[in-house]
Amino acid sequence: MNSGWLAWECIVFAVFICISSVLPLWSRKKDVNAAGGSAKAAYIFAGGGVSALSMMLSVARGTLGVRSFLGFPSELVYFGSSMWETLYGMILASPVVGWVFIPVYFRLHTNSVYEYLEMRFGSKSVRRLAAVTFLLRQVLNLAVTAYTPTVALHAVLGLPHWASAAALTVVAIVFNLLGGLAAAIRADVIQTLTMVLVSGAFIIQATIKSGGPMQVIEDNVDGGRMKFFNFTWDPTVRVDTFSALIGQLFMSISIYGCQQTFVQRYCSMSSESKVRRMLLANVPAISVLFSLSWVVGMALYALYRYCDPPDEWKNQCPG
Repeated sequence: MNSGWLAWECIVFAVFICISSVLPLWSRKKDVNAAGGSAKAAYIFAGGGVSALSMMLSVARGTLGVRSFLGFPSELVYFGSSMWETLYGMILASPVVGWVFIPVYFRLHTNSVYEYLEMRFGSKSVRRLAAVTFLLRQVLNLAVTAYTPTVALHAVLGLPHWASAAALTVVAIVFNLLGGLAAAIRADVIQTLTMVLVSGAFIIQATIKSGGPMQVIEDNVDGGRMKFFNFTWDPTVRVDTFSALIGQLFMSISIYGCQQTFVQRYCSMSSESKVRRMLLANVPAISVLFSLSWVVGMALYALYRYCDPPDEWKNQCPG
């Protein structure tokens, strides 16, 4: 790798880490004032200092993390677009959560999912069991989330996996201890916009090198990568339209409606109606963000379709 480019990549990476870590902390005092001077309320519930647009992007970002950003393009390259149809379940989940789950949290004035469970079953043991289960899930989830970017950093910068994982973990812990929910939401906005810009850059560059948008579509169709509305009704099939829709619908309802990280965001808003409007507005946002990664996969497949692995195709590989 060219040392000059490597230096610029390191600088860009460092600047991005600083921006996404420092800027969201800039308004901590404003958040406390918006929460009536309560630092605790500002830390836990954002103090009402976050706009509906920021909340919408944060919810979308919470659904589509770095694993989606890196994993969906490879899913399309290797297996096609079947998993793209899980988007249907995500879209259908938003109104269900808005009209079934949100009224319960607001009208009971609960601060968490676990408080509702204690009220519903009259048992602290149920509340504790649910909290422990969520913490266990988050530990396992964050292990994968922290490891995924280390793979990219190792490939690009040559950093050891353990070093980049440790650095990212320390930055995340310090950031969350200092910032609270409002800072986390603002960081989500910065990261979401960055993901859009980077995805757009990938798509444009790969599409140009592949011969244009129509060539990309033609290559993906010819390569059998466009697999939509495939109803097999066979439970042994890896994924079809029905299993993608139903499976993701229940998964999204459990995430949007029952996961504390999302419920806490809803509770930071001032009314049920605002939460519903945010969830409905989130549908086109999440559709675009979710689809961007798959379009990246389409462009990359068109660019590298002849590079895996026959020898007679190697001379057709770009670069």
